[in-house]
Amino acid sequence: MRSAEGEGPSASCKEIKSLLGQEVTDMARGIKYYESTLLMVPGVPYSPDILVSALFQILMLLGIKGSWANMNAIQALTFILADIEMENNSNVIVDAVAENLSEQFDLARQEVAAVMQG
Repeated sequence: MRSAEGEGPSASCKEIKSLLGQEVTDMARGIKYYESTLLMVPGVPYSPDILVSALFQILMLLGIKGSWANMNAIQALTFILADIEMENNSNVIVDAVAENLSEQFDLARQEVAAVMQG
């Protein structure tokens, strides 16, 4: 899924937290910030869908909207999250179908075995 091609240096969580002037330095403060700015609905559990929606809202903010680099960075993350959610949902569906088919095959085998013995 994720490509390491052209991967440059990345900042660790510790390095990001140590940047001067940061209001948001952990998840709790991040949630408080998003909810206070109404980018996320207070009390709604976070999921990739909710995060994608918030990122699209962030794209509309004036400081972001005027910067192609900011817009591209947020839009890329939005599409990655959306793809992850679709992949997760499809895996759940595939697993459910495989389990159902396995149960059906087991029942069919039992019926065939019963007919063969009977």
